[in-house]
Amino acid sequence: MNGVKGEREVRKETKKMIMAVPGYFLSLCILAGCATVQSRNAVEQEKLLSSAGFHLQPADSPDTIAAVDLMPQRELVPGKDKDGLYWVYADATFCKCLYVGNEQAYQRYKYLSTVKQISKMNPSTDLSNFGPWGQWGPWGGSWDPWGGPWSGSWGP
Repeated sequence: MNGVKGEREVRKETKKMIMAVPGYFLSLCILAGCATVQSRNAVEQEKLLSSAGFHLQPADSPDTIAAVDLMPQRELVPGKDKDGLYWVYADATFCKCLYVGNEQAYQRYKYLSTVKQISKMNPSTDLSNFGPWGQWGPWGGSWDPWGGPWSGSWGP
């Protein structure tokens, strides 16, 4: 009888373990997804900073890496020196670097950030995916003198 009861308990425990595997797998997928989103957001943020005129300063020595680790991460922090106000963005996780910019770069960053937010709210205002001509191409829209509905009357 003990052998049968022990076998049932083993089966129960095995079944519990098998049932728990999808939950663990789902948790791992969610964590991996969060890390991917954070990485993508960091890259987008750093592109925006660079476009605004911030200068990249890599943390390439143990001292600079330690200094970057101590700073607030992935947020713009103001500072002041003899030349005036400056802004610093530290990222010890993804690029292991600093972005440093003056007040003019910060104002440009705010402008570009606002434009990006507007384009996310209204996708029709985002022309970044259509190249230098916008969505209409160099000839104005999908207009093609030989491919439109009128092509039967003229064109090759």
